[in-house]
Amino acid sequence: MPERANEWRPGSVSRRMRAWPLLRGLLLGAALAADPAAAAHGQLSGDWHESAPFGFRFRPPKDWMEIALPPGELSKAAKYLSDRSYFYTDDRGGRTLVHRPELLVLSLAAADPDGDEPRDYADYLERTFPAGGYDVEAREESEVGALRVEKYSILVGATATAGPKRITTWVFERPGGALAMQIDVLEPEFKKLRRTVEGALGSFEPIEPTGEATAGARVADIAGSTPEERRAARLASEEREHAAALAGLAEGWSQERVGDLFVLHHGVEKHARRLAEHLEALEDWLEETFPYIGPDEYVRRPILRVCKDASEEAAHLRGRGPGPVTGPRSLELVTYDDKYGFLHSYAVDRCNESFLEYWLCERDDRLYDGLPTWLSYGLREGVEGTRAKGRRIELRADELARDELLLLVTQGKASSPRELMTLGRAQYAGDRLHEAEGLVRFLLSPEGARDKLGRARQASSAPRGWTPWDETSPTGATWRRHGGRHSHWCREPVS
Repeated sequence: MPERANEWRPGSVSRRMRAWPLLRGLLLGAALAADPAAAAHGQLSGDWHESAPFGFRFRPPKDWMEIALPPGELSKAAKYLSDRSYFYTDDRGGRTLVHRPELLVLSLAAADPDGDEPRDYADYLERTFPAGGYDVEAREESEVGALRVEKYSILVGATATAGPKRITTWVFERPGGALAMQIDVLEPEFKKLRRTVEGALGSFEPIEPTGEATAGARVADIAGSTPEERRAARLASEEREHAAALAGLAEGWSQERVGDLFVLHHGVEKHARRLAEHLEALEDWLEETFPYIGPDEYVRRPILRVCKDASEEAAHLRGRGPGPVTGPRSLELVTYDDKYGFLHSYAVDRCNESFLEYWLCERDDRLYDGLPTWLSYGLREGVEGTRAKGRRIELRADELARDELLLLVTQGKASSPRELMTLGRAQYAGDRLHEAEGLVRFLLSPEGARDKLGRARQASSAPRGWTPWDETSPTGATWRRHGGRHSHWCREPVS
């Protein structure tokens, strides 16, 4: 019977299977003979990465992940991260470090009056490694097609967080300005990955540029002499940066609106939505708790970018220009799902801190840096562990911090509020941080509101000549709401 001829039996190998390695070799040889350039391309995907605004295209290595570009930086044109991790063990300390190769394309033609972007590739290296630690081992000029190319081979020494790396860079000179493509790998792995590295570099081709590079549009100046002028500038800035983030969205990413937040997420939709709803509740709490901080200032709608993992987050943030991740220059809050569960996630703790800084900087960009040390640390430590229950925020005490505070009180070693308020930044560490957190949490609690210090804080939030309301206030007076989006009752001054 014909069917039995194809039946598999243990220990048997069909002639077709035995012939497959030979057939594959013949087909591959024929392909390379037909396209000699393919021999240099190594493990490249069949898909091209094309950037019409910057005017180039190339074939990224197979299965490498495209990384979304940070808005507000003119020089970043493309970024990819390897799908595989490589390991390096430090002989001196015995630590094992993890590295994923990265590909970056830089535009060195961007007009930048502020000088925040690199002038050329040598300037980029100095900005990236300000303390040195790199050695340009080889530099030569060549040609790829009709383009003049400068080829660099750079060795970067091992650091406390990364093993020694080999950076291979080709700088392509063209009429519209130079483009540099660099790929970094661990130095011990370079020989194994050299074909893949040079294959991606050799696939680079210029194309006719069209439009503008919106993915790297700079955030507009948000200054102004009046709240109305600042609001108009911030609205324009918000619109441009949201459009830039959307234009630079990499493959596999999704976007949605959750309240005031513009949410971008990569494969972590459920976590991203829960985090966005939590930050919405945190914003409500901040506005209700601190209505007197910049009440007339417009807070731009932030971009919450939730990466798939820590490597993707690090690749997105790596190489950012000067300026804070959050604050007046950028709307982005960048985080990832660390898989520890929402309630115990360190990444959510960090995001809480970043959102606190963002909100304070938007309301008053000089306030955050000017806060007293005890208040700065206390607010940060107190807010980082918060989690929303519905739309309600509570400042939760970390169990370890609470136990250490109880021990200090029991032993009679706890600092007084006066002591905490007079200590310098260098004196804050360990238990002092927990004490500052406990003091701030008390002042913001109902018990603190009935305390003299709490009453002083509440009184400072009332308009001049008005009296804050509490449960002891007399009836029959004229009461009105005071504040912004969230407000509290105050008594109108009696003439």
